[in-house]
Amino acid sequence: MTVEAVPTLQVAELTVATGLVAGGRPALVAVNSLSLSWGRGTVLEQTTPARARVTVLDTSPGRVFACRRDLIGQVMRLGWSAPGSTGTNFRGRITDMTMDRYESPDGSRVGIAVTLDASSIEVDAANYLQQAAGALWPAESFTARLARIVSHLPVGLVTAAEVHPGWATYTAAQIDVFDVDLLSLLRRLFDSTARPLIYDPGADKFTYGLRRFIAAGAAGGDVLHSAMLALAGGKWAATCSPVGGSWLDARRFGYDGSIVADVASRLTRVQVGYLDVAAGYASATSEVQLATSPGEETTGRRALTVDTMHANAAGAADCAAEWASLALSEAALPRLEPVTFATARTPFADAAEVALLLAGVESSTWRFLRRSWLPEVGVPPLVGIIGGTIGYAAGQWTVQAQLAGAVNQNFPPGLMPAYAATDNTVRLVDLDDSLTVGDCAHVSIGAGYTAATMPFVT
Repeated sequence: MTVEAVPTLQVAELTVATGLVAGGRPALVAVNSLSLSWGRGTVLEQTTPARARVTVLDTSPGRVFACRRDLIGQVMRLGWSAPGSTGTNFRGRITDMTMDRYESPDGSRVGIAVTLDASSIEVDAANYLQQAAGALWPAESFTARLARIVSHLPVGLVTAAEVHPGWATYTAAQIDVFDVDLLSLLRRLFDSTARPLIYDPGADKFTYGLRRFIAAGAAGGDVLHSAMLALAGGKWAATCSPVGGSWLDARRFGYDGSIVADVASRLTRVQVGYLDVAAGYASATSEVQLATSPGEETTGRRALTVDTMHANAAGAADCAAEWASLALSEAALPRLEPVTFATARTPFADAAEVALLLAGVESSTWRFLRRSWLPEVGVPPLVGIIGGTIGYAAGQWTVQAQLAGAVNQNFPPGLMPAYAATDNTVRLVDLDDSLTVGDCAHVSIGAGYTAATMPFVT
């Protein structure tokens, strides 16, 4: 089974067709160039506001679209439509407009190719600064601080905003915000939770990036987001558990890049700046030295420095501990260079794959990366998508995805032969060809078992 998806485009509330319609060609068509970059490259980075470029072909009498002079600053929305899957992956303002004369290769069609560049609506927050009146904000909870920041944005710019519930009641310090832009304040607040600010264009809200980590001792951690064998097209294949998890197939992606480990994956300490209420909101620092082996005396000192809104030492210490946990787990994994999916080579498998690859926002779940070479170098094949570039040209999609590794510190050993299946009716011929020996080292629930019935061996 495969599905096809087409891009959707709205410019200044005008819906622009993206292909042929019954009865002939539409006057305006988005043609041959759509690109969208979004997200971040590593789990220690803040996200970069999304950028989009679209070319619209105007063949209407009088070139009514190309002649518009009111498009700069207008909102542009991009998305997709497919059987069983629709969504929005970009909302932003048009920043540039370029026009070129267009003539089809056979000379049968002429018009104007209008190229529109746009920046995410998130960038709007950087254009609003606090001036003298009310520039000193009082101490308040993180939830109240977020609401205060959003209240200074134009009504309707975003429909919702949230911080991670585990950090909602922490105290944000009294702060002088004179001449500070709202985007900087948002990023500083979210850095105070050790989770990046994310703008989700589909939900039209500010939210937080998720960690892909389960600490040792966490209840159910041995099965949550670990891997199991599940039926796929009548064959047993690896997927994230429990049932209902998902997967990606490395063979469906073009990849000739490397797995990279750099100094950012070997941090030795975390330094968190905060404004201490006990010292009249003077600047202070909470520091955590990471338990690395070998230690700083052998590998050198590398510190991650984070400026936060915390108002006391206890909150800053919790924040430093969370950043330290991130540095020692997900950030310590070697990372893949971007992988590429192209429908010209491999069509979308189903609506779920369309929604995952075209979402333009960090995936909320983990995926088991089938038949990759990650297990060969000791890296668990559990990943999430944290950034990338989406392109559409000549009727085909190209998705360059940045993957980030996941860590489950409760992860049990790979399948024991005695527990590979619930009974001996499961044979090698019943296994999907995507299942590799390397993958089995990271699969903990055998064929026919569930998280509740699998007899785990420790």
